[in-house]
Amino acid sequence: MTAAPVRLHVEYGPRPLGIGVSQPRLSWQSPSGQLGYQIEATIDGAVHTAAPAEDEAPFLRTWPFPALGSRSQVSWRVRVRSEAGWSAWSAAAEFETGLLEVSDWRVHRRQGPGTAAAAGDARRGVLPAAVHHPRRAPCAGAGVRDRTRDLRAAPGRQQAR
Repeated sequence: MTAAPVRLHVEYGPRPLGIGVSQPRLSWQSPSGQLGYQIEATIDGAVHTAAPAEDEAPFLRTWPFPALGSRSQVSWRVRVRSEAGWSAWSAAAEFETGLLEVSDWRVHRRQGPGTAAAAGDARRGVLPAAVHHPRRAPCAGAGVRDRTRDLRAAPGRQQAR
């Protein structure tokens, strides 16, 4: 039995949170000469095992399972085949997909003490909104201003309105 693969990476980093693709490519470092590999993934609690593949390259391997949906949580591991036989399974690596469809995004208008009415906000260029993700804290957009109206005209020029 050969040593297990190490340094598992998904296409956008070692443990990315919110990757933007539904079929990420996978990479790992094989301690011995690799002749083939097999990938196992737990996707949102369901275990899937891909058929063994015959390939010597341990980098940017195509996703062997159905396309992932938004907010999918994945834990995956790999084992490789060499002339000495199959290795042990690697330690698991994890990642989560982001919001992949436009319909997954929701915007809520922020209202509270001291906020101007919608018409006043629009005139001032304020974007009083928060993006809501069910598993994450809201990203506040309140207070973001369109600064183009605040620019001062150069001497001798009229200021744009």
